[in-house]
Amino acid sequence: MADRVPFRVVTQRPQRLSLPQWSSLWAKLQPGPHFAASGFVLPVARLHSGNAELAFAMYNGQFVFGGEAIKALASEVFEKRMGSKAWQGALQNLSWLQHFAESKRNLHAHYALRLLGRWAKAGKAPRDAGTLSKIVLALAIDGWVLAKACDAELQNEFFRLVTQQTKRLRRTSALPPEQALLKAIALLYVSTSFQGLDALRKLASDQLTLQIDKLISPDGGHMTRNPQDVVVLLALLLPLKVAMKAARVNFPGAASNAIERMLPFLAMMTHGDGGLAQFCGNPEQADLIQAIKQLDSTQAPAQNLARHSQFARLEHGKSLVLVDAQSCNAMEFSHGLQRLFASSCSGVNGQGGTQLHSGPQGTVLQNNSRTYFLSETGDDLRVQDEPQDAIEIALHLAPNVKLTAMRETVGILLVTPDRTVWQLSWRGGEAHIEQSGAVIKIANHAGKRLNWALKKQNRTATPRARKRDFGPDLLT
Repeated sequence: MADRVPFRVVTQRPQRLSLPQWSSLWAKLQPGPHFAASGFVLPVARLHSGNAELAFAMYNGQFVFGGEAIKALASEVFEKRMGSKAWQGALQNLSWLQHFAESKRNLHAHYALRLLGRWAKAGKAPRDAGTLSKIVLALAIDGWVLAKACDAELQNEFFRLVTQQTKRLRRTSALPPEQALLKAIALLYVSTSFQGLDALRKLASDQLTLQIDKLISPDGGHMTRNPQDVVVLLALLLPLKVAMKAARVNFPGAASNAIERMLPFLAMMTHGDGGLAQFCGNPEQADLIQAIKQLDSTQAPAQNLARHSQFARLEHGKSLVLVDAQSCNAMEFSHGLQRLFASSCSGVNGQGGTQLHSGPQGTVLQNNSRTYFLSETGDDLRVQDEPQDAIEIALHLAPNVKLTAMRETVGILLVTPDRTVWQLSWRGGEAHIEQSGAVIKIANHAGKRLNWALKKQNRTATPRARKRDFGPDLLT
């Protein structure tokens, strides 16, 4: 008899799951509420409209996203890999639905829903919470409008798609605060817009209440310090608040409180032309900001100092100075509807206490090594730097501001389109205009006090003034 091989039991220790992995697994195992979209309740308005011309282009097989145009058949646009990563992202997150909704044509509505069917059949949409939230929002805002104009068969297919994507979004878990907040908002949108999704409302409201104070500081700024993020949140929350009030359901109190904080902050970060400050390279978005203000029942005035977010606003007459007190004292200056420049600098410490004082002669802002003064009339802006080391200030001029160098004295004239003249002067440093004519640099390499000022002149420029009328001693 052959030797019998001994039987050995091999045991393996189970893999340990991290806390986020346990949370994700636990969320997926929970049965959750039963829900399915079954009808229309009311739409939630989109504050920024789409482009009907892009809908016509897509109907004719030209898909344009982010300036990139690709010619494709409807049968292949979701099947074949084409376009850049950004182009694919816009295709998959359904942001193109807004253009069909804007066209207000039944033909486009039917075509858009057929595209939606092909998108769903391809099954290539990302499953991350951020993209799923955008998909659900697009279905609730623009898909609602388009499906309402279609026949019952297409509507039923649309409701099944809404249910599917909403369930996928609900199953996501262990999210960072920004994604968790956007998820809660998206779930509130669908539970307000469609019948059969009421069971999601409490879950979404609780999550919104939990997350929003993590992201919105007491002064109304976003934790990212990007004013654009405040615009995005207000553009989502204000129409939702209006819709939930119309549907006679409660809007979360924490969200209402956050809106009341964000509106004065947005007013603070808005120039006289209605556009947003450019500190983070943001688009101006004057139309969207105006739409937000129209929904502001309080008409909240702009605050002057946001201590948590570290921004300040000096305003007298028609002149406005916006200061990023944390990021090396970057600032922007405008007069009425005209922006003159945005400044950046190196060698100026933006960290430290920020104090704002107003008096009969004007307003003084002190932030560590820099002091600002704006006169009561708004015609005189002065800045004083006391750096520890070398300093260089760059004034990036608005595109329509012209320059004229003053030959008889140290200074440069800035001329706005309405022919208003401002004189820029400095003491304790050297200045030059870059060859492009779009940037003025003032430098002090000795680490000593540097003063510079901008004063409005009691005259208007002659039509002969040209952007390149620079003195040879300033142009390098």
